[in-house]
Amino acid sequence: MNINRIIGGPIDANCYVVTFNKQAIIIDPCVKLDLIKKALGDYKLAFIILTHGHYDHFCNLKEIEDYYNVKIYLAKNAIEKLEDANKNCSALIGMPNVVKYDKDTYHIVNDYEKVEVDGSLVTFMHTPGHSDCSICMRIEDSFFSGDTVFYQGIGRCDLYSGNEAIMRKTLKELKAYFINKCPKDMVVYPGHEDSATVSYILEANQYFID
Repeated sequence: MNINRIIGGPIDANCYVVTFNKQAIIIDPCVKLDLIKKALGDYKLAFIILTHGHYDHFCNLKEIEDYYNVKIYLAKNAIEKLEDANKNCSALIGMPNVVKYDKDTYHIVNDYEKVEVDGSLVTFMHTPGHSDCSICMRIEDSFFSGDTVFYQGIGRCDLYSGNEAIMRKTLKELKAYFINKCPKDMVVYPGHEDSATVSYILEANQYFID
């Protein structure tokens, strides 16, 4: 497995192109189609994942999905965000934008659902707090945290459907998961900023320190 981070969108979000044997997935399509084509090369795109429904993470979804015609994996509550410029925060930053697809284009992920891609398992986790549609993914010993966890902080909770109390509960559960279920050198790849190991987050991220 190889992970290619490409930074893009109006607020420098991270798009990840994850390649396996012959297939690949995209996590948060916030970069131009030509960059995706270059990163994918000869790999076949299996599907696209949205970590949540904020515009800075899906701003190039339409051109990418329309070109590759693949399923979009997301939490159920993300769909209303895609279709409403106020709820997806694109209006907030002066770039109102919506995306609408037929329901068959979406794959609604369940908590701890596992999906196989080229022999590797993608495990989805519901992690509400930053938004009510936030999800994280574990692929082998890599963890993609969206805007739930950054290397030295967490995502803000004051936007539409964000909730500080729910975020605290999510972080408590994630801390237990990191401690009990993850190798300490597992890398966490966030929706913004740089990656960090689980051990670094547990030791240096103020939201994970007792």
